[in-house]
Amino acid sequence: TQVGTSKITLEGHTTLPRNYQPGRTSHIGPYYIKIHEYEDRYLPDADYTISIVANQTMSKEYYKGILLQVRRVTCAGITVIRVEDEPLGTFDVGSSTTSPLITKDCSGRERSAVVHRSRQMKINETLTWHSPGEIQGPLVFRMTIVKTATDYWTEQHSVIMLDS
Repeated sequence: TQVGTSKITLEGHTTLPRNYQPGRTSHIGPYYIKIHEYEDRYLPDADYTISIVANQTMSKEYYKGILLQVRRVTCAGITVIRVEDEPLGTFDVGSSTTSPLITKDCSGRERSAVVHRSRQMKINETLTWHSPGEIQGPLVFRMTIVKTATDYWTEQHSVIMLDS
């Protein structure tokens, strides 16, 4: 997938570029990941409803492209979260004919990533993530999200999900 003059590759789904934010002063994009059923610990072999939301409080935000995975956290600081390369769990985006999102197999794991099916504007897309059968330590949803060819954010993440 080509984005502006920088390339975001979906092959392998493990190497994502650094934040590229022309005209932006924040490393945090106007988007967030909402984990609906999560309270303070995740459970193994459980389903969680996830929403990818464009924050509408400041302006009419939207996104056109996305790459979303769940990764094991190796180190977390105030502004930086380091993760392992292997995606964990599986995703379900609902109807394969009507959803603007689709699942992809990454790093040899079935349905371990979610990407966009079309470039239509998206504001709030909901999907399901199924956690691994065994506790994996702290986990985080990590995404690259694209608004336009020159306005995109990488390494965006959810709250850290602690294990039970």
